[in-house]
Amino acid sequence: MTEEMEDLEPQEEFELEPISRKVTLRLRVGLKYETVDSEIIEIQEDGKIVLISPMSGSRPRPVRSGSKIQIFQEILGGKDIETEVTAVEQSFDSDQEQWVVITEQVGFESEWAVRSREFVRERCNFPVQLAFRDQAEDGPFYDCKTEDLSGSGMRVMVELEERSLFAVGEELAVILDVPDILGDSGEQIVEGHLLPAFPATIIRRYVLDTRGGAGVQCILGIGFDTWSE
Repeated sequence: MTEEMEDLEPQEEFELEPISRKVTLRLRVGLKYETVDSEIIEIQEDGKIVLISPMSGSRPRPVRSGSKIQIFQEILGGKDIETEVTAVEQSFDSDQEQWVVITEQVGFESEWAVRSREFVRERCNFPVQLAFRDQAEDGPFYDCKTEDLSGSGMRVMVELEERSLFAVGEELAVILDVPDILGDSGEQIVEGHLLPAFPATIIRRYVLDTRGGAGVQCILGIGFDTWSE
């Protein structure tokens, strides 16, 4: 299996690109509750979340300190986020040049739904092999490519000949073949290498194309069972 991975043709250059932090908020604006589109600007270590303020033209719509705000984000192939935070402050951020609402999450850190390492995903494109956990030594192995990667999981695109393969809850062994990581001028920063297989579980399965017949193209949301950063 290792030799097969080493014989793969060169892949596209490693690409780092911050994925969208766009979210939907439900909050009290004035005298009534409204649903508005927003974006997370910053996730602080103490659990505070900085959001773009709801606006009316060029003016911020008032959000009172202490008011509750619900945050929603549907992640294709990943675990949806739904949590409630408390508004702490509304102010103009000169660095961002826009009005923001600073909120805080309640409870212990382990209970926070929005954390940098789990929420922020980086787009990437390199080959991955999947195998069922109990077949990790001899396979079969399924080739696919990453869509993005975070501290708690990844999304991969895979084409399957059998529609029933890779159901939610399946336990997997994941093998990553990380390519050379290059700098802006093309110099090698990190040499490409094959990582040891590690355990993961399918938490989401999103069908993109049935392609007719029995085959299916889909995105798998995979949660890492154990992961050391």
